[in-house]
Amino acid sequence: MTLWAKLLTSVAQQLPTALLVVVESTAHSPGRQGFTMALSSDQVLAGTIGGGPMEYRLIAYARRLLEEKNQRVELLPQVHRRSDKHSSGMICRGEQLIALCPLYSKDLEALRILADNSPHGLRGSWELSASGLSVNLQQSAAQHRQFHRETKENWSYRENLSPEFYLFIIGAGHVGLAISRIAATLNFYTTVIDHRPHLSQLHDNCFAQQVIVAPYEALKRLVPEGHNVFAVVVTTNAKTDELALQQLINKNLGYLGVMGSSSKIEHLLSVLRKAGTDERNIARLKAPLGAAISSHTAEEIGVSIAAELISIRNSPQLSRGYEQEASRN
Repeated sequence: MTLWAKLLTSVAQQLPTALLVVVESTAHSPGRQGFTMALSSDQVLAGTIGGGPMEYRLIAYARRLLEEKNQRVELLPQVHRRSDKHSSGMICRGEQLIALCPLYSKDLEALRILADNSPHGLRGSWELSASGLSVNLQQSAAQHRQFHRETKENWSYRENLSPEFYLFIIGAGHVGLAISRIAATLNFYTTVIDHRPHLSQLHDNCFAQQVIVAPYEALKRLVPEGHNVFAVVVTTNAKTDELALQQLINKNLGYLGVMGSSSKIEHLLSVLRKAGTDERNIARLKAPLGAAISSHTAEEIGVSIAAELISIRNSPQLSRGYEQEASRN
């Protein structure tokens, strides 16, 4: 069950329930903007706001408010490694601002939408403010997460319903399945594409949000552009890798990588150059893909690829590109 589904179940059962969200954070803070936690009066249902003594103390505080049936939404500043009234008790530096929102029967409709937004597609956003939790299915924010505050009572945190990062795995074999399994824990919206309709790993993949059977010549149409779109090419042979790369190499993507030995990579780069591919696009290609951890098995290769995806996703360069793209839109 997702965090929203657990919140929905708890509130529907009329259990004391609260949502905690990191709405603002600075560098080095253990809880980053967007970290979310769901809790009831007797257990943490899902998520984290950064862990450590800070989290333990805020859970206890939230439960006291629930016992009092307090319905106010609070902003709780947490300062790490500083002795003042907002000190978190942690020494990891940074600051974070946490919204604490008790949830009641009035929030059931919003929670139902958030627990299953598939009928509404991926358009829209959810919002926290001093008034509580709300959902807007008509409008998405320019940036994936936005916090705005004018006064103590006049503030809002908005987060889009659409995924922040999309991962396209081209090739649904053992490696594709391993990447899907890991990506499911990393907040990627994952799509697996393969041209073999009867491949067992394709139908066994319960980790990806989408599984598509299509010829690799269709990738130009199936894979959108964007700094938040990542694509990994892990097909069965050099010929299908060529087909995939020819469709993707000129796209504006946050990440494009291909798996292969040094000789295979040399061959693929030669094919791309003979086709007249711009050298700037070839330079952006991760070939071979993955972090250098001497991986051999499909699972180890999956870990190495996931590590590289995380590194690229968290890089300042990608953040700047994503912000520029959002401002243009």
